[in-house]
Amino acid sequence: DFRDKDSSLSIPSGSAEDAYYANLKNPYNCKDADYELMEGLLLVKGMNQIFFDEIKKFATIYGEGKVNINTASWQVLSALGIDDAILDMIIAYRRGEDDIERTIDDNIFNLPGSITAQLSQYYSLSPDEVACLSNLVSAGHLGTNSGYFKIEVQAELDYCSRVMRLESVIDRNGKILYWQEI
Repeated sequence: DFRDKDSSLSIPSGSAEDAYYANLKNPYNCKDADYELMEGLLLVKGMNQIFFDEIKKFATIYGEGKVNINTASWQVLSALGIDDAILDMIIAYRRGEDDIERTIDDNIFNLPGSITAQLSQYYSLSPDEVACLSNLVSAGHLGTNSGYFKIEVQAELDYCSRVMRLESVIDRNGKILYWQEI
């Protein structure tokens, strides 16, 4: 509700629109648009700094809401409700024969609709496991590619003790959407 374009509560209990935020000690309106910075989530009812610090490395404000099964961490996939056994199969499948991530023999899922078929070639999936993955795909929660990429760089200079960090997000066309030097 904080970023949708209307003033109606989509979830009557627990969500909030302008009326809630207008009655805060330091009032403000809902964004009614996409987030520009991750920190914008701190303005949403129920969000606090502790929870934000826990999720910020696993969340993004970019994309269409699909989780890329080829790159998502175990924790992110788990947040979709995938049980541990399936998660272990997905991660092992991605690692390939050498069981090491980001090497030449890694496997990738080609299309969302082929996720269960590809995984079934390597592992015996129960009907419940097939249903779980199929439901996530049909609901639009799982994808097989990304249109946005986060870049993190850290540099240490020999002549001083300063560490420099850079965080950036770019889209598939190379357009810089976010840039922060820390």
